[in-house]
Amino acid sequence: MTMPQPAIMIIDDEAIALEAMAGRLTHHGMYRPITCADPRCALAMLAQERPAAVVLDLHMPHVAGEKLLALINHDYPEIPVIVVTTSSDVETAVRLVQNGALDYLLKPVRLERLLPVLDLAMQVSRLRRPVADDMAEQLDHPEHFRAIITANPEMRCLFRYIEAVSPSSSPVLVTGETGTGKELVARAVHALSGRTGELVVCNVGGLDDTLFADTLFGHRKGAFTGAHEVRRGLVERAADGTLFLDEIGDLSPASQVKLLRLLQGGDYLPVGADRSEQARVRVVTATSVDLEMRVDEGRFRRDLYYRLGGHRVHLPALRERREDIPALIRHFVAISAHALDCVAPTIPRRVLDLVSAHSFPGNIRELQAAVHDAVARRHEGQLSLDPFQRQPTSRLSRQRSTTALGITFPADLPSMDQTLDQLVDEALCRSDGNQAAAARLLGVTRQAMSQRVKARERLAAVR
Repeated sequence: MTMPQPAIMIIDDEAIALEAMAGRLTHHGMYRPITCADPRCALAMLAQERPAAVVLDLHMPHVAGEKLLALINHDYPEIPVIVVTTSSDVETAVRLVQNGALDYLLKPVRLERLLPVLDLAMQVSRLRRPVADDMAEQLDHPEHFRAIITANPEMRCLFRYIEAVSPSSSPVLVTGETGTGKELVARAVHALSGRTGELVVCNVGGLDDTLFADTLFGHRKGAFTGAHEVRRGLVERAADGTLFLDEIGDLSPASQVKLLRLLQGGDYLPVGADRSEQARVRVVTATSVDLEMRVDEGRFRRDLYYRLGGHRVHLPALRERREDIPALIRHFVAISAHALDCVAPTIPRRVLDLVSAHSFPGNIRELQAAVHDAVARRHEGQLSLDPFQRQPTSRLSRQRSTTALGITFPADLPSMDQTLDQLVDEALCRSDGNQAAAARLLGVTRQAMSQRVKARERLAAVR
């Protein structure tokens, strides 16, 4: 497998300098340059491209180079930054290196000076990046998974499975809670399939049987009142491509029969037609419900269930991959800042404490909405905490919280140990059993929390 060229992002508002450096790197052939002429777009591009290193001009309008250096170091600490400038001031050079720059080069930058620094940056980048990022090197086409931000080992294993099954013509069933990214998986499957047609997306959850048949298979002129002309269905539009059907678990029994015929025989009948048409489409479906349970309840056809699951991909909920939350927040902050045409705000540490206490029933989609709202409410260059403070905690902790408005005490006061035990229980509940997160909520160390829990366990064992 040929290893891809490391991407180097060059941020410089001077078009001539930008093009000159990009041209030299392209001619050299070892690196893939990505250019950014507007520093206001830099963080959004970083979120999308995730380069191995950044070459940053110090003096730019709109966002100063030192400010951007601080933002990159805060949001993307794994990406080394090389600063370039026309100033030879030693104090500036020292200050930049102290503030996180890997090195400091004078303009015009000569290739023989830049290349050794880039070689060092590659070594630093490999050391800084988490082990999970190295797993991407095991993929043949990691670029098709760039939209899925993760360092979770289970997700990386899914990526390798998706690469293996995507060239197949068998249906793919994607399962997982709402907001986990099922459509992103469908897009990756299509991109990796090598099919020349387009990806056509349809949410079939709200379609009755008549609308389902008309939407997927189309109709002939005169098929019903108002059918004044032929209508192409989605199956025809997706010819030689992929048809992605979301919320497949909500199909009516009659629609399930029609879909089963399409999968079994590869043909379909447009509404009003007297002969069937041959389909040239690969079907990918998704659902957030337990299809196997619906089969047992008699609400979903067993034969269709097995047909849909030629290949199966189950996406874990966000609460099962909490290590991805900091990277997702940085990613959504950059995208929201670009959409709102503002400088990306810094992320207070308190944000991570707040989200660690939340179970995210809406998963990644819920997190993205909260981050977008927080960017819109930014104050003095910092992400607002309000959208995260409003979020409810887990279902169990909500039930507990509604029993009292604030702290109330009975007539007979509990002991200090009893009160502390209840406080620890509440913190563990709100953090779904994560002791480190519970410790942050209570303002104590992880060791103190662990010692308290172990002491309670020992006492319970004695009793």
